[in-house]
Amino acid sequence: MRSVWGSSVSGLMIAGLLLGCGGHVTLQAPAANAAESERLRAYERLRPIDRSVTRKSEPSPDLGKRNRTSHRTDYIVLGNGQRVEHVQDLLPVVPSDSSMASDVRASSALGVLGTGMIVVGIVAAAGAGVLVIAKPDEYPGGLTWGCAGASGLAFGIGFGARVQSGHRASRAFSAYDHALRRHLDLCETGGVLATCKHLPPVVP
Repeated sequence: MRSVWGSSVSGLMIAGLLLGCGGHVTLQAPAANAAESERLRAYERLRPIDRSVTRKSEPSPDLGKRNRTSHRTDYIVLGNGQRVEHVQDLLPVVPSDSSMASDVRASSALGVLGTGMIVVGIVAAAGAGVLVIAKPDEYPGGLTWGCAGASGLAFGIGFGARVQSGHRASRAFSAYDHALRRHLDLCETGGVLATCKHLPPVVP
C-alpha cells in the first residue's frame, strides 16, 4: 500500500509541475488615446527583446523528405527586463479581439484540460494499483482493467492537450509585438514608431 500511495503522491507532484513553476507578472499599458510620448515609453518597456526557443526535429509526413524542425517559444524577455513565462500575463496589454488573445485563451483552456486529465489518469492508475494489492486473487479483474484503460486514455488526452496548449502559447508569444503595437496605436514608418495614421475612406 505504501508503494501505491507513494506513486500517487509523486504523480500529483508531477501534475503540479505541469501547471508551471515560473511566477506571474503584472503588466499595464496606457490606452490608445494617451499621449504619444507615454505610449512610446510604454512600448520600450513592454516590447519583447529576447526569447527562449526550443527546436525539435519532427518526422516529415512525406516519406523520403527531410525531417521538419518545429520551433516553440518557451518565454520572452521584455524591454524592462521582466521575463514572461505565462502567456496569459500578456493579455492586459493586447487587444482582447486580437488573434493573439484568442490563442492565449485557447492555450489556457487546453492547459487546464490537459492537467485535469493527467490528474484523472494518476488517480485511475492508483486505483488499479490498490485493486491489485487489495484483491490479488481476482487480478486481473474487470474493474482493474477498467481503471488501467481509463488511466491510459486520460493520460493520452491530457498530454495531447498540453502539447496543443504549448503550440498555441508559442504562436501567441510570436504575435505579441504586433498586438502590443496595435493596443498602443503605434505603427512603424521609415524605421520610426509613431501614432498610426488612418487613411481617409475611399470615395466611390
